[in-house]
Parts: sequence; C-alpha cells; structure tokens
Amino acid sequence: MAGRDTTESQAIGSRIREARIKKGMSQAELAVKSSISLPHISDIELGKSNMMLPSFIRIAEALQVSADSLLRPNVPGVTDRKSV
Repeated sequence: MAGRDTTESQAIGSRIREARIKKGMSQAELAVKSSISLPHISDIELGKSNMMLPSFIRIAEALQVSADSLLRPNVPGVTDRKSV
C-alpha cells in the first residue's frame, strides 16, 4: 500500500508543478502565497512528502485551480470545466 501512496503523491505533486508553471509562478512564489515553506513545496512537487488537507487547500487556492483538477484530472467534467 505504501507504494501506491508514493505513486499518488508523485502524481499529485507533478500536477501541482504543472499548474504552477502554467501560471508562471516560481516555487518561492507558491510558497509565499500558500504560507508553506519552500523546501516543503519542493518535496510535495517531487512526491517526497505527503501534505495535510489544509496545505493542499492553500496550494489549490494559491494556484487558483480546483482541487479536482489536481486530484482527478482524468474524470469527465473535471478537465472540461473552464477556469473562473
């Protein structure tokens, strides 16, 4: 089960990184906007660290993306939504 958790953490971290880059934001900017340390942002993006729900919410809000787009991008309706 731990292997699956690592894989999911890496996938979510990768999607966070993609969203951050798409927004033209550095890791340092995301760290400031989400009130999360820069090393922790880096570890999250690399899948080296699991994050707590409040951290995940702050990251999604800082990136101005839906939680669904970071968690389940392949679900119909999630990728079809337009940005607000």
